[in-house]
Amino acid sequence: MENVSKFNRKKIIEYFKIAAELTIFLVAIFFIHKELKKYNLHDLKSSIEAIPFWAITLIIFFVCLDYLILTCFDVLAFKNENYSLPRKNISFVSFISFAFANSIGLSGLTASGLRLNLYSLLGVPYKTIMNVVIFCYTTFWLGLLWIGGVFLTLLPISLVQIKLPIKLPMDTTVPIGIILLIGATIFTGVIIKKHKNTNTILINRILIALADWVSLSFVLYFALPPHNRIDFFHFLAIFIIAQILGFLSNVPGGIGVFDLIFLTLLGGAYSSDKIIGALLVYRIAYFFIPLLVAFTIFTIYHLFIRKDNTKITEMEKIVFSQFPNFLSIIITLSGIILIFSGFFPFPSSLITKIEVVFPFLNLETSHFIGAAIGTTLLFLAYYIEKRFELAYFISLFFLGCSIVLSIVKEFHLFFTIFLTLSFIGTIPTKDYFYRKNSFFSEKPSFKKLSTIILVILIGVYLGIFSYKETEFFSKISWSFSNTLLGIFFAFAILIILNVISEKRKSSVEEKNTETLPEENSPTDKDLRNCISLSSTTDAYLSLLGDKEIIFDDSKNSFIMFGKSGHSFVAMGDPVGDEKTFGSCIWKFYNHCKANKKETVFYEINKNYLNYYLDVGLSFLKIGEFAQVHLENFTLDGSDAKPLRHAFNRVEKEGYTFEVIPVEKVPEILDDLESISNEWLQDKNAKEKGFSLGKFTKEYLLNFPVGVIKKDNKILAFGNILETNNKEEISLDLMRYRNEAVHGTMDYFFICVINYGKENGFKKFNLGMAPLAGIEDNTASFWNKIERAIFSHGEHFYNFKGLRSFKDKFNPQWEPRYIAYSGPFNLPNILKDVTLLISGGIRGLISKK
Repeated sequence: MENVSKFNRKKIIEYFKIAAELTIFLVAIFFIHKELKKYNLHDLKSSIEAIPFWAITLIIFFVCLDYLILTCFDVLAFKNENYSLPRKNISFVSFISFAFANSIGLSGLTASGLRLNLYSLLGVPYKTIMNVVIFCYTTFWLGLLWIGGVFLTLLPISLVQIKLPIKLPMDTTVPIGIILLIGATIFTGVIIKKHKNTNTILINRILIALADWVSLSFVLYFALPPHNRIDFFHFLAIFIIAQILGFLSNVPGGIGVFDLIFLTLLGGAYSSDKIIGALLVYRIAYFFIPLLVAFTIFTIYHLFIRKDNTKITEMEKIVFSQFPNFLSIIITLSGIILIFSGFFPFPSSLITKIEVVFPFLNLETSHFIGAAIGTTLLFLAYYIEKRFELAYFISLFFLGCSIVLSIVKEFHLFFTIFLTLSFIGTIPTKDYFYRKNSFFSEKPSFKKLSTIILVILIGVYLGIFSYKETEFFSKISWSFSNTLLGIFFAFAILIILNVISEKRKSSVEEKNTETLPEENSPTDKDLRNCISLSSTTDAYLSLLGDKEIIFDDSKNSFIMFGKSGHSFVAMGDPVGDEKTFGSCIWKFYNHCKANKKETVFYEINKNYLNYYLDVGLSFLKIGEFAQVHLENFTLDGSDAKPLRHAFNRVEKEGYTFEVIPVEKVPEILDDLESISNEWLQDKNAKEKGFSLGKFTKEYLLNFPVGVIKKDNKILAFGNILETNNKEEISLDLMRYRNEAVHGTMDYFFICVINYGKENGFKKFNLGMAPLAGIEDNTASFWNKIERAIFSHGEHFYNFKGLRSFKDKFNPQWEPRYIAYSGPFNLPNILKDVTLLISGGIRGLISKK
């Protein structure tokens, strides 16, 4: 109940926040409307077209320069951390992260999840990445504090003319400038105290932050009319105060508030239409064009360069997995273009000619169709982001229709090119949309619905603005009515389809309830079918009975998970058919959300990281996983001399190895239980479970058991896990009597490896070495915590030199990760995972 009430409070706060942002935005739009009363759409168009070519060139130059400067934030951050990483890798990750954040008008911290994942893939420790994220974000504010403090104090701006619902408590920017200077001084002092002997880095930090603000302001400065242009320093002071108030409004990108402040403070130097025109160019150049360029590069890369997806690198996979997020923005913009086109005057000679041949296709009909398609695209953008296959096909169809409409209605060439690029860029992305169930199973968020309604209201306003000099009701009511009818029609169809989907879903659930007993949903047959499809032996951990199972809708894959604290923790990647892994991960993620729990995947491999990134999870490397390629394993040669001697020494003691088939395991269960109890008592340990097997008779009856005997007495045993496709074999439990000689474990491993090789298996699973391969130049405190936590989750515990022990078998090492919801939730999640894999508080404090 506590979790539910906490969740409800969070939802109420979220709704209040959205309502507050919407109110601030609408108030800003209202005052902007008052400033534009004297102007019309033609005036705005003329002000944009009047910007000279040389100014456009400079705008593009400063956009490129600013993105280059932003990459320096990360480069300097790594230098501050004394961490070595190729500059090209740093620049690439930095550009991707900032471009994504800027394209949706959000803060630098918003892209921290993407930055965390990309740097993790490059092997950078978690603490280093978080320090880099904090360094970049604080550098941004450090620059704002210094440049704002200096310019707002020395070049004060009058705030009297700013039109806001509430009066500002000061008439000039001097008090704000002084506050910023005090903040800058304190902030700088804290940095100096915390990081000694870093004066060079501090100076560089301030300089690149100032360069960022200056280059960004130049983008807007050169969009203003060249004649009678105000001096740049005065402009910079206005730009900064507008940015500050835009940030404080908490509206994404400061849209509306930033524009209003800029409009009122520059009103004495330029006409309102010129300022609004410059602001439009600024937003298109800095936020929209980079997105379109990235989209075009992606399309060219996929269509002509990287045709073979089997050769794609892990970094490419992670970056390209974000493409549906970019495509969602592109489709949103396409929908906005189509909706707005119905509210603007479009005198089309082509449609008049078409009407002669097709009387039903006239300008009124085109407004109706365009509005319906545009509204549908706004909804589809949400489901594109959620990776629904059906949304991909419908979006592709409607984007094709939108190109035809843009030609028929004679859109501006830029919009037709944009829609065409959107269509072409969507074509090669089919593989990113793997969720085959109906997208009506997920409802758009309140924020998404609010955004759609807001877009429609803005369209209505812009339409009224564009027709302000005409008799509205007599001359354009048909345009508005058909556009609004198209919007309402799209809403109605979507609501009807949603109702049908809900009824169908309820009918299926009732039918399943009537025909299937509870114990058969899901069935043991479904579970074992998925295990039979698996290429990893970890799938058998689902048979322990200590985890819950959630199946994908097709029941071709499942996720096993445990509950701990505020988290649902999945053990490993999904099990079953790899083609359904993506949809299975989404289902588990939604299950966690529905239960107000954090989503965690423990001990996952690199092959499916893109799926975890799709649902918005962050991931962190927690160790390395060892596999012996059996075709290369041998006891011959100088490198294998230690193993060969260990094997021969134990064999000379009269020890033999035997595999007991599954059907004969019941005959030796009592002996095995006796050995297990003796082993646990000797190690002063308890059964752990979750991420490793534990001794229960029901569990062991599923597997063949390898035993080490002397004089026909069993001295050691281990259950052998085998995949059906002969891809992998491994030892799970491995326990021995006290009287077993030293080296019995080496002997046992060698015997099972040889057994696997003789029976045609490809790999032997040695399990994970926690924190192996993670650099030691992380902050020592965090490193110790990580090592303490993850040392509880290993298959073959009780060995301090775990990495060294496994290295004796000459394995290949692969990274293992933990994926979790929210880049800043890691400490609490680690606590939940630790308690789960260690068997609770008692297991955590007991000796292994």
